[in-house]
Amino acid sequence: LESLGKETLQVKAFFKDDQPGRVFLEDLLRLYAEAHPSFRYEFVDPDRKPGEAKRYGVDEYGTVIVEKGERKERFTELTEETLTNAILKLAQARQKTVAFVTGHGEKLLSGENEAGLAHFRGRLESENYVIRELVLARDAVPSDIDVLVAAGPTTDWHPEEIKILSGFIEAGGHALLLLDPVEVPLAKLAEWLAGYGVILGQDVVIDKLSRLFGADYLIPVVTSYGDHPVTRNYNVASFLPFTQSVTVKDPPQAYQLTELAFTSQGSWAERDWEQIKKGQVSFSEGDLAGPVCLAVAAEKQNSDMRLVVFGDSDFADNAHFYLSGNKDLVLNTVAW
Repeated sequence: LESLGKETLQVKAFFKDDQPGRVFLEDLLRLYAEAHPSFRYEFVDPDRKPGEAKRYGVDEYGTVIVEKGERKERFTELTEETLTNAILKLAQARQKTVAFVTGHGEKLLSGENEAGLAHFRGRLESENYVIRELVLARDAVPSDIDVLVAAGPTTDWHPEEIKILSGFIEAGGHALLLLDPVEVPLAKLAEWLAGYGVILGQDVVIDKLSRLFGADYLIPVVTSYGDHPVTRNYNVASFLPFTQSVTVKDPPQAYQLTELAFTSQGSWAERDWEQIKKGQVSFSEGDLAGPVCLAVAAEKQNSDMRLVVFGDSDFADNAHFYLSGNKDLVLNTVAW
């Protein structure tokens, strides 16, 4: 609502007087109107004002039209989220573009199976993002890309791709890297991140507390978050299956790094891959004791550059996207 400025945003709700959902919607619209002086709303009975309904192309009771100037959005699902998304679409001067990197075994955007990203993609599109796929070695990063996402690469990037990514970031670009633990490290990508002070643990986080939530100990529960726009006032548990630690070490002076998400005190990052493969893990010398950080955000002074690195991509896949706070955590990150 703050992004609207002084320009009026008008909501027309086409409802009969006794129609289910009207009372809920009226209460919701009243809250929005109290929050912003330029937010107006009215209810229209299509039976009493058929001409108004025809002018707006409404042929279904319960249709809500949100308009700003000449632009209009419509919906019939009566939730705070759909109303907010409609406002967001009208408030933006242009659609933001999110590009997903391909070519390194990343998760499939169109994948409908448990490991795919169809739910994630669908929610981004419902919030007015344009979604593209990008082959870095072929396409570089076009100038209209707002956020670059790498979701679960299983093979390392070529030096030329690292150079392209670095150029995009240093020019004020925004990137989200969801990097799962792999037994053969993504050495070049890890080395590049270390240059910013972001350290990939090359480990697997173990959390016995997860069993209290009915989850496997390889699915750490996150209930503690850093003070950052992505996670500020965030009080919902998140679950990151099969994740590595992501920590901060000696960042360059011009960069501000924030650790975003932490596991419980009783967790640890296991570095013995033989134990992991046998399923017989126990904390030992050389492991990283909890709480373990699983995500880091980086910014550069006097620059628009923004980088977020998670030690896991599975929390955003179809199987886990709607699990507890996972959806909001990844969507908050893209929005930031």
